[in-house]
Amino acid sequence: MERTATNQDFQKRHNRALVLQTIRQRGAVSRVDLAHALGLKKSSVTNIVGELIKAGVVQEMEGTTARHGSGRRPVPLMLRSDVAHILGVELQAGRYDAVVMDMKGSVVWRHRGDFVGGERDFRRVCIDVLAFAQKQAERAGFPISAISVGMPGYIDSRRGRVIYSEPHDLCDFDFAEQVATLFDVPIAVENDANCGAWGELELAKGGAVSDFLFLLGEFQRPVASGRGVPGFSVGFGLVLRGMVYTGSSHSAGDFKSLFWKAGNQSQVGIPDERMHAIHNDPAGFRDYLVELLQNLSPLVSVLDPSFIVLGGDLAELQSEIAELIEQDLKGSYLASRATGAFFSPARHGTRAVAAGAAGRLVEEVFTGIWRYGNASEPQLSWEALVDFGDQVWAGGATVVGPARAGG
Repeated sequence: MERTATNQDFQKRHNRALVLQTIRQRGAVSRVDLAHALGLKKSSVTNIVGELIKAGVVQEMEGTTARHGSGRRPVPLMLRSDVAHILGVELQAGRYDAVVMDMKGSVVWRHRGDFVGGERDFRRVCIDVLAFAQKQAERAGFPISAISVGMPGYIDSRRGRVIYSEPHDLCDFDFAEQVATLFDVPIAVENDANCGAWGELELAKGGAVSDFLFLLGEFQRPVASGRGVPGFSVGFGLVLRGMVYTGSSHSAGDFKSLFWKAGNQSQVGIPDERMHAIHNDPAGFRDYLVELLQNLSPLVSVLDPSFIVLGGDLAELQSEIAELIEQDLKGSYLASRATGAFFSPARHGTRAVAAGAAGRLVEEVFTGIWRYGNASEPQLSWEALVDFGDQVWAGGATVVGPARAGG
């Protein structure tokens, strides 16, 4: 039976979240330092820490209990990275990439593979890929607590619905009902470029995050249906004031070039026939990058990002992009901004989407408390992962798929 959240319920979770955030940010911190940093009573911090240790979320650092002077030396606390493992999966037409991330944001397992027929039966293939990746990860010693999927398209992540995905030939697909309900762990789904942006945010671990653009670019293989973006695709993740902006209809970041013409399957003005062969056409790919950068210049002018993160296959092209800006965009606004470290590769490189998908849920676990009661409610919480011995507040998070208690 659901119960109404009380002020005491909220305050308890609020203080727990503050303690976890601080331990996460500092790496190792004592109970005394936590009380001072957060302005909480020492008894309150002691109770919260005791609860976290009992639940297996936090541990005391070994070898730190020696006496100091006449008193007991404060014992540093640290987050247990293995308390939960999140499986992040990038699902593109004909291929997938999977990683497992621990609660400290480290990727501890990786796997890639291909599949056939995804565009003809997305549901069946998606279920098979997720089940296989989960099984392989758990065989490797990483029990999965939640799964997060990144894929191209307009996606309402809060409702677990794929509004539209051309590469997967989907329109108004209920991912939550058709896929997530078949698994025994919570499952989330999000746009691939947005996942990359979330991954960069998660790696900031609660620090000050500037506005930035995440630019995802990946080579695409032909699919049997003939649908999808030929050759190479690009998408943007927009981070504004530390949050990923998805737009009023979940299509923010969708890219169409200024030179795009009606009838083009690709996102740019280069003819589709040439785009289909871009893997083996260095001159064609160079033209593609120049056109992309030409479009990027006004975006940078309007949005004024602090920096741009390159993800997917673009993560390995930082020097080539710098060279093209110097040669072909000399005198442009982008050239005036692209100095120093304005462009940087994603920290997870070509695995930015899979790692970002997992990182998004890690971020939700640590920061979701702040979003209770508004339109950006979290999909995953500590209560869904760990048994704290109290009732779960049912008035907050919307978990896509059934939650599984336990570490």
